[in-house]
Amino acid sequence: MASIGDALEQQVTIRWVDIGDIASLKRAVFEVTPEGGRLELPRGEKGAKGDKGDPANPVRMGAMVNDPSGLPTGLGVSDANLCVPVLSDRSLRVWTGYGWTTYPNWFGVKGDTGESQQVAVGSVTNGGAASVTLSPASTSSTAVLDFVLPQGPAGPPGEQGPVGPTASISTASDVDQTTAPVSGDVLRFNGTEWAPEKLIAPVGPFTLPASSFSAADVSTGDFSSTPSVMIGNLSIPAMPFAWRPIVSGQVEVLVYASLVNVEVRLGSASGPIVGLGSARDQEDGFRTIVPYFDSAVEPGNSVGMVNANVATNLVVVAQRVSGGSLANWETTKTGAQLSAICQPVVTVA
Repeated sequence: MASIGDALEQQVTIRWVDIGDIASLKRAVFEVTPEGGRLELPRGEKGAKGDKGDPANPVRMGAMVNDPSGLPTGLGVSDANLCVPVLSDRSLRVWTGYGWTTYPNWFGVKGDTGESQQVAVGSVTNGGAASVTLSPASTSSTAVLDFVLPQGPAGPPGEQGPVGPTASISTASDVDQTTAPVSGDVLRFNGTEWAPEKLIAPVGPFTLPASSFSAADVSTGDFSSTPSVMIGNLSIPAMPFAWRPIVSGQVEVLVYASLVNVEVRLGSASGPIVGLGSARDQEDGFRTIVPYFDSAVEPGNSVGMVNANVATNLVVVAQRVSGGSLANWETTKTGAQLSAICQPVVTVA
């Protein structure tokens, strides 16, 4: 069994126990174990609150000095918390009331003035999302920025500007007036410049009314010697341009065992054909005249063309195409009509 001496040789632990009424306990317990002794003692009561302390001296920042030799002297307790920066070692010295306390590396020193940097705008590109990048053209002194900017919304319409000065088209640099224009001329581009030329436009119509037609009457006995009869003649004056006739009209034909067409020929009864009213069968009725040419017409060829400044005629001919030995036929003036328009021939460049 361990004794008090054994415990004292090993270890004694004193533990304060919170017991408010010490007098009621009237005892102290000392417990001895093989590991050591333990003594429990009652804790004393909390004392009364002390008086309010004096205010601390405020921190005051003094003027910076070049080195410690410039620190203020003759300081006392009332000067506590005076702070003075020292430039030589970049420290802060604080007066405690009895001496100086040093806080090293308290502030930095002013550096050299850096090189000023310039900014310049490089490329500006339309794009979807806005971005800016540093251009390879940048230098150590100039930052060149390349921008990608999306197109903004359309702004409101601006105010109408003032009326500009009037000018004559004849004074334009691309107008050639070597030949002076006359009334009715228009400007036409000749491949290099604009120059005045006669207006080239369809002229007409020119018409041959029913009263100006002749009636053909070819009997059986006359058939073999009268295959065609001229029944109308329309005079067309000279035009200042080359042209082709565009014709239309009608002539009534009465037949017996005959097939008869109505033709419009250029210049004479034997000239090139420019219009045709054909019959599909040996039947009476009106032959409707439409434009017709024996050969293909193109802007550059002369098929059916009348040269500039040349007057001509359009001759209407009733032409027997087929029929037996007893065939006869005739035309009437009733409802006869021929109309012609002079269509300018323009050569394609």
